[in-house]
Amino acid sequence: MRVAAPIETPVAPAIRQAVRLLDIEPDFARGVDAEQAAEARRLTVVPLADVPAGPWDPSVLGSTRPTGAFAAFVVTGLVVRECLIGERTTTQLIGPGDVLPITPAEAGVPGGVVVCRAAAETRIAVLDERFLAAARRWPWLMARMMERTARWADRALTQQAISQLPRVDVRIVALLSGLSERWGRVVPDGVLIPLTLTHAAIGTLVGAQRPTVTLAVRELAERGMVTRRADGWLLHSTAEDLLLDLPAGTRSGSSATATLRVVPRTVEERDEPRRRLAEPAR
Repeated sequence: MRVAAPIETPVAPAIRQAVRLLDIEPDFARGVDAEQAAEARRLTVVPLADVPAGPWDPSVLGSTRPTGAFAAFVVTGLVVRECLIGERTTTQLIGPGDVLPITPAEAGVPGGVVVCRAAAETRIAVLDERFLAAARRWPWLMARMMERTARWADRALTQQAISQLPRVDVRIVALLSGLSERWGRVVPDGVLIPLTLTHAAIGTLVGAQRPTVTLAVRELAERGMVTRRADGWLLHSTAEDLLLDLPAGTRSGSSATATLRVVPRTVEERDEPRRRLAEPAR
């Protein structure tokens, strides 16, 4: 993953086909009566779009779709969202299950800019007026969308807390532990996070300069806590010792503790619901 350059020309997504949203994300019908969920599944149809790797402006969906598109639901892939202010950059990672507004984002600071990049080929479901029509009939659909957008605030709060930890090595382990919750899979030596993050990219996520990250990663590798691989980052179980050294007040049953723990999960537990695409809706 590289830092996005705002001077690059954003790529346009290619609309593929229409699918049933509840086939892509069955969790949306969680706790709903089976008969009602089946009817909602049949009628909640959304178009899919493929975004090639490279710069991407989500707002183009609003101008290219004549059906009132207002958000994008990430099905597969990875979107990198960056805020550039002066010479500093902060980064958000947006993956499967996340809802991304398509309205142009504002940095909130004069001279700042927010840009997006698809770090790999990314498939999205376009939420438009057809989804809104379904949500008027089944309000729980909109409630599920609000839950997903609310997760942004939780993750941003956790990331801000990580960036304020005094030691960069602890920041890196905390970051990788959080990423393992979403993308990690268990392997014999620990948890593999299949994101090829550069030292510079990690720096934008934890609030540190690249040389400092390089030194910290080297120390963590020598201590057998972290290994950088061609297919991502391997977080060893010994890395959790760094988080356990945090002051007790930061670990007393808070939600952040659960976010930072390395919790082994199988690929099926994490990815199967979102990988299962339905046949094209008719």
